[in-house]
Amino acid sequence: HRQNASLYMGKINAAIVKAKTLDFVDTSKVAVIGYCFGGTGVVNMALLGEDVLGVVGYHSGIAPANRVKRASDTPPVKARILLHSGVKDDKATDMAILEEEFEAAGARYEIVRYGSGVVHSFTEPSANSPPNAMYNQRADVRSWESTQRFLKQVFMGQGASDRAPECAGDEPSATSGSWRSTAAWGVAGFASSALLSTML
Repeated sequence: HRQNASLYMGKINAAIVKAKTLDFVDTSKVAVIGYCFGGTGVVNMALLGEDVLGVVGYHSGIAPANRVKRASDTPPVKARILLHSGVKDDKATDMAILEEEFEAAGARYEIVRYGSGVVHSFTEPSANSPPNAMYNQRADVRSWESTQRFLKQVFMGQGASDRAPECAGDEPSATSGSWRSTAAWGVAGFASSALLSTML
């Protein structure tokens, strides 16, 4: 599958189609969570313009050789994106390449990097293969809390900020009522009534 993206993505999309047949699933609100190779799959979904509200990837394989690349005729990125990455797992150069692809596609994304010394499989309690794969409780807990906020925003909307403006001249946004800050943030947020977890 790692060498055949079409086969891999076909299986992921088949799982989504199946999930949408379930009575309790709102087919207009689907997000996908992937771990490890599954995380590569959700990155691929976003880059290929798949029709889901959002994707969340944990210690995904994001190196250019491991994932798809957008072409000139690739559909626009629809999904909002949240990626959780160990600083000692994904190379900064590979992350920069992915960010440039997201930027060029106008994607709405957020990438959270965990350090110090956080490597692959940081959410897997049984991972104990230094220096490549190790559980990290802080990264595990914080990444899941971030994911829950991210998905809540998809289901319920962004909501207004409940804090005062930080800088002189800040003012409420005309569209949302939230405060605009001079700090720039890579946007992310959304969710789904059906969570599909693709795992290695």
